[in-house]
Amino acid sequence: MQTKSIENSTLLQYAMKLAMCGYEDGPPSAGPLSTTSERLRRLQVHVDAWRHLDWAEERIKLPRGRSHNLLGGIYASVGKENPFSLNLLELPSRVRGTPLRPWTFAHVGFSIHDFAIDPGQDLLILVELREEGPTRWQPYIHLRTLSENAPHPRASVPILSTKHRATSSTGQSQIQVVGNKLGFTWDEREAEVLQVWRWDSGAIIMVRSLDPGAPSFCFLDENTVLLPHFDGQLSEGGGAIAVYRLPSPDTPDRHPDPHVDQKIELIATFELPALLKGVGSTIYIHNNVSVTHSNPDNPRPFHIPPDRCVFTIEWATIGRNESRGPDGINGLTLESSPFACLHIVYVHPDVFRRDPDFHPSVPIPWHRWGPHNTRMLPHSIPRDGRSRFGPRHVRLLWPAVVEMCDFTQAQAAWKECCPYPDRNGFLESKAVGRLSPEELVGAHIYQDGVVRTYLPYFRVARQSPTVRGRYPHRIMYDDEHIILLAVNCSGILHFYLFIVLLLSRGTIEAPEEKNSMTTHSLYLQCDL
Repeated sequence: MQTKSIENSTLLQYAMKLAMCGYEDGPPSAGPLSTTSERLRRLQVHVDAWRHLDWAEERIKLPRGRSHNLLGGIYASVGKENPFSLNLLELPSRVRGTPLRPWTFAHVGFSIHDFAIDPGQDLLILVELREEGPTRWQPYIHLRTLSENAPHPRASVPILSTKHRATSSTGQSQIQVVGNKLGFTWDEREAEVLQVWRWDSGAIIMVRSLDPGAPSFCFLDENTVLLPHFDGQLSEGGGAIAVYRLPSPDTPDRHPDPHVDQKIELIATFELPALLKGVGSTIYIHNNVSVTHSNPDNPRPFHIPPDRCVFTIEWATIGRNESRGPDGINGLTLESSPFACLHIVYVHPDVFRRDPDFHPSVPIPWHRWGPHNTRMLPHSIPRDGRSRFGPRHVRLLWPAVVEMCDFTQAQAAWKECCPYPDRNGFLESKAVGRLSPEELVGAHIYQDGVVRTYLPYFRVARQSPTVRGRYPHRIMYDDEHIILLAVNCSGILHFYLFIVLLLSRGTIEAPEEKNSMTTHSLYLQCDL
């Protein structure tokens, strides 16, 4: 009887599909998306496209650019020959039924050193690096609208002055926005500083030095920040993730000393696996933000809420392998070779809450929280925090394989959905449950010799298309698109070539039979 009731209720089917796939319903809208049945159909089409990683091809030309970014369906890049310009594309959306829409800001008023976007708030963040001496530069942050490059109407202070004093014009910055909070770091050899504002009021909320080997930060929500941490109290070498509550925005310190850490509240500290003596590590942490383009006339019918987005911890261990002689030779070292291992640790945000059995000042050991709440996979491609989205993690495997891991908890219950391999070029498609732990063996790395993690996920891998015969070397993605980047060398010139894969099957104007659906990709070719 209950099964019959569900089959006869489109509303119940839609609610169950949203919950299983990690989505929430969007705002009401006119046109085809005003009906629950059409939203259910498009959600099913969209989820199936991710489940099968299926695509076809179309081609357009991109303007030359550098410093690329993709978020919420908006692709942006700084002009190659003209670093004063910003090129933007609203990529086609099969879910909303919108076409490609390009626009350009020909001259923003200064050379763009770095930038970030938040389409959900129509926010464009531009970093200007002003030279203030022979070896001194000052970063300034401009808050503008993404749609028109005008001062953002919510920003009381349209240009934020940072506490950073750059000694090189080639340093890199990290920018992140969550709600009305904006965080900024400058990556140099000297001690790094994290600065957090309420960007709408211009008030400085926090200025804090970052630990060596931990040059990153990540917002858990508008009031909580995660910082990689190394401290003498922790197990040797592994490091940890420290969770802090930001100071109250009602009484911020507008002129804090960047060399004196402020009294922010430590909520909890989560240790990573302990390492052997002599093995060092670095930690980069990112959250897979869930942002969609704000369009009140044609809103997205469903979206992934922030609390269902997975966090990724890029944990690199560095040391040396030593082969020693027999005991009679006084432990003589015969061979010493360096090694570096990159791990990707996936974890849901709900884990980063204080364990009631531990005082905030007492680190929570890895065995207490890590094995059953994370999945740690080896990785060989350097970090790129520019594009991470939702509960999925998409990465490139050498030489040309696109792998998607879906950490939506209900999705991990999927069974194998296609043969191996199939006509569409699948390499593998399977659910990885808690009974199939990931085992990373490292007798020369970990104190315990092996690290096991059990977080379930669904994995699908497919052969990647080449870009003019070149293997892709970098990947960006959001909820509807995967962008593959390849480098083409011609003499002294280097060219970036792009493929944009649209993750939704067929046209969306009229219902289609599932077996007749075809996917489309958009090839964006860009010579840099």
